[in-house]
Amino acid sequence: MRSRFIAAAVLIPLALGACATGGQNRRSGTAHMRIEDSVASNIPLDWYTLEDAVRLAREQKKPIIVDFYFPEGCSRCEGLATKMYTDPEVADIIKNKFLLVRINLNENMTKEEIALGRRFDYNYNCLMIFLDYRGEVIQDLSGNRMCFPDYIDPAWMKKYLARALEANAEAVKEGG
Repeated sequence: MRSRFIAAAVLIPLALGACATGGQNRRSGTAHMRIEDSVASNIPLDWYTLEDAVRLAREQKKPIIVDFYFPEGCSRCEGLATKMYTDPEVADIIKNKFLLVRINLNENMTKEEIALGRRFDYNYNCLMIFLDYRGEVIQDLSGNRMCFPDYIDPAWMKKYLARALEANAEAVKEGG
């Protein structure tokens, strides 16, 4: 029996409407930005392109976190970078159990990045998506999109990451 988690959406739109920057920068190309260039440059995490993460996820059977973000001017994105990614326990879980993609919304994006964002009506606003190893979006327990006003508590995020890992493990079990 398929889990309620699999093949649906665990979305964390970091804003209910527009991000602080208004999401006005719409270009084509590549938006993958090395973490060294971002507000979270002191975070010892490995970041991948969407293409590489999807390939590695299938090989390693790991889930993916895709973070569509603005490097400056968005309090939600900056808070995630400076409070969530820097929390030692959250960073350890993310670093060791997930593949990370960070897509700078101020830069050019690939066709695949744009298509992924459009699947969730992101309108070029900040958004976080959890994918299982097959690239299928993981859903929260209620099956709903999750929206946050300004802050995600690290303790809550650890529980959420654990649920995403359980969903991915179930997908691996079902998919072989």
